[in-house]
Amino acid sequence: GFLLDQASLKGWRYLLDRELWLIVIGTASMLAGGYLINAYYDLEKDMANHPRKVIVGRVIHPSQALQAWLGLGLITVLLLWPLGYRFLAYYLMYGAGLWLYSHKLKRIPLLGTATAILLLLAAFMAMVLYYRDANVPTLVFVFYVGVLEWVRGLVKDCQNVRGDAIFGYRTVPVLMGLRKTRNIILISMGGLAVPVGWLTLYGHVHPWFPYLLTLQLLGVTAGALLMFRSMSSDSLHAAQRILKLVLLSAIAGLILW
Repeated sequence: GFLLDQASLKGWRYLLDRELWLIVIGTASMLAGGYLINAYYDLEKDMANHPRKVIVGRVIHPSQALQAWLGLGLITVLLLWPLGYRFLAYYLMYGAGLWLYSHKLKRIPLLGTATAILLLLAAFMAMVLYYRDANVPTLVFVFYVGVLEWVRGLVKDCQNVRGDAIFGYRTVPVLMGLRKTRNIILISMGGLAVPVGWLTLYGHVHPWFPYLLTLQLLGVTAGALLMFRSMSSDSLHAAQRILKLVLLSAIAGLILW
């Protein structure tokens, strides 16, 4: 793995790597800006789907959200400046991708979901770019995280289907209906067993990592059971929260990678 124990060195060297933390903080800053610009463009839809949870437009004025987005982008540039033009170019393209997704691409069927997955994976690939360690287990894990995000995104789209339909977002549930979308979600959830099995048997990962993957699969199974029983708002909300925790644990699990 590239966060701990690379090239037989102790993991603390990597946890105390100044440049690594610049990448981590810069990525967090860029993602926070992406959240704000996404909320800015989705204001009307979010007010229709979950008005009590809306921040931009209710807590923060839209113009302030735009200013904060620009400020966070500037912070990212300043943080990554010491790493050279390669990283600056990468994150400038990443920021442009976040804006393009929020402004245009997310309204396009499948392309919007695929772009969201690629943008999430781009955060991982920044570390691969830094350590230049694109081995097969790493790529399989990136694929696993991508499928998790695909599933989580579809569940979120099912939650927001009414507002999406009203404001012209042509998501998978809007085009195919909730029942067919549920089938796609359940099949995708079952497919997660493939990368988990490969990483466990052939990935040469940390001894504790397979246990973490097993717990994540149990969480995904719980979400699948909720959706299999009902596609009600409460079931979708519970499944969405479980999948968020699974995705966060997968990202945090890089410490054991």
